[in-house]
Amino acid sequence: MNLQNEKFQIIQQVINLQDAGLINKIKLMIEQESTVATHPMSLEEFYNRILSSEKAYQDRKVTSQQALKEEIKSWKASH
Repeated sequence: MNLQNEKFQIIQQVINLQDAGLINKIKLMIEQESTVATHPMSLEEFYNRILSSEKAYQDRKVTSQQALKEEIKSWKASH
């Protein structure tokens, strides 16, 4: 499948979404990606992100790989 077809399929799926929370997550992800593309991360931002990630891990605010795989399976099953 080519990129244009994949984008079209994603657009169709987004159009059919009824979950405002999921739409907001998609919007945020796109905004973050465009910010990264236009604004490289400074070294200070990089280190702050590392510290934030380490704190999230210590506070158990992370998702295990296995749990993520199970969640993805549920997404596939619901479509």
